[in-house]
Amino acid sequence: MSTFATQVRARRLTAEFLQSLRARGTVLGVDDYQRIQELLLRLPVGTKDTTLGNALVALFATTPEEQLVLQKVFASSLALTNQILASVAVSDRKSTRLNSSHLVIS
Repeated sequence: MSTFATQVRARRLTAEFLQSLRARGTVLGVDDYQRIQELLLRLPVGTKDTTLGNALVALFATTPEEQLVLQKVFASSLALTNQILASVAVSDRKSTRLNSSHLVIS
């Protein structure tokens, strides 16, 4: 996976996680978004999903019980992200295949 694709994946996964938090009633403030942005900038390219998940959960969990709940939320976000990105990849392959059969060079 390219560096760009890896960064897009991490941001997509983070967005899904944050959407799930908001759906659970978590109110996110400017400081939360700043901490997340800083986290994403500091993590090296190619960071494993589990490492990203642990870091995001650590930003929001205040008790061991909440940590377990947020780990499940992250796991659901990861599954959804994988599904979305797999769907996009299939669509891109189909599009490339169609475009290459109608290649016109001027």
